[in-house]
Amino acid sequence: MGRLDRYLVASMLLLPAVGCAHMSDPCDNKPLKRTPSPDGMLVLATYHRECRSAVFTVAAVEKAAASLGSSGEVLCHPVNWRDRHPIDAVWKSRTAVAISTTDRLEKADVGDPTACAGITVTSSVTFRNERQQADDPAVVVQIETLVSELGPCINAAYKASGPDTPVSRMRDTIERGEHRSAVETLFGYTSHAACPLSAGTYDTLRTLSETFDLKNGYLAGVAPLVTR
Repeated sequence: MGRLDRYLVASMLLLPAVGCAHMSDPCDNKPLKRTPSPDGMLVLATYHRECRSAVFTVAAVEKAAASLGSSGEVLCHPVNWRDRHPIDAVWKSRTAVAISTTDRLEKADVGDPTACAGITVTSSVTFRNERQQADDPAVVVQIETLVSELGPCINAAYKASGPDTPVSRMRDTIERGEHRSAVETLFGYTSHAACPLSAGTYDTLRTLSETFDLKNGYLAGVAPLVTR
């Protein structure tokens, strides 16, 4: 998938590529849990950081606050996952923190665990299957059929013509064997273009979502487009 297509899909599905500190993208922290360290000197805080264009699941190690109900100085953010996820963060000892989630994440959404203030951080995360290429030729045919079916709506929505269009780029992605990326892009363009979907087309999209183990947000983004 090209860089532009990845940006468009991320924007359509509210999947951020960067943080949200810019003034034009205000953020609000929704606290989940605050757990003092065994010696009471530090606090392990978890929260959902909700920005206009994105949501992050965050864990922070803070100095204990001087007063009840306030936050202390943040020493580091050992976890900054994209999207909203359940998170379990516990102290294993005064110098060790363990963090886990029951959700399955994509590798691009998770950075490497870091250490801060002498605290070692370990994480337990199950990753989605992000294999690009489909072994079954029938799956490739499904993708190509949907691109042909939804292509006119998508190109019209983007006022695209000529050799370089959303549809031509998706077909190039398929030819390169990047089938998962082609499906992600198809979902994003379909959602953004608000292309009406028959029940059968939606069922095929759902099957492809399961085949490539996509995030729930892709299918949720097109579900309102099904015509009854």
